[in-house]
Amino acid sequence: MALSRPETGLRGEIKGKNAFELAESALRGEIKGKNAFELAESGLRGEIKGKNAFELAESGLRGEIKGKNAFELAESALRGENKGKNAFELAESGPWGEIKGKNAFELAESAPRGEIKGKNAFELAESGLRGEIKGKNAFVSLKPPNRIGVLKMHKVH
Repeated sequence: MALSRPETGLRGEIKGKNAFELAESALRGEIKGKNAFELAESGLRGEIKGKNAFELAESGLRGEIKGKNAFELAESALRGENKGKNAFELAESGPWGEIKGKNAFELAESAPRGEIKGKNAFELAESGLRGEIKGKNAFVSLKPPNRIGVLKMHKVH
């Protein structure tokens, strides 16, 4: 197995369920550090398909992947590598602190506040992450003046 060089071994060379099991082993701590994250990330890029890719993203949010890497993993799903309702649920998780870091939080917050409506709004947010809308400024316009009050209301649910 090409575990010593995951940055070159996982871009399409390992397919299907076995790839997911390999990625899972990284999340369990059997493969350490940055390489483990790159291994998990490969699932989100489409090398691991369907529900398993979303489960892999979710595992980052549960704390199996720590700190900034967990956010980057979640962000990959928002870029469109996980589709439809599951991707939106991943974005929604931001207000509960499951996605870390200010930029992710501002992006995820906007849909629950109702500033962006339904699926189309989420697609708009997604387009920012894909680079169609550039930089932090793309999301700042979505932030309300009273973010804390809105958040408190949202957390009650």
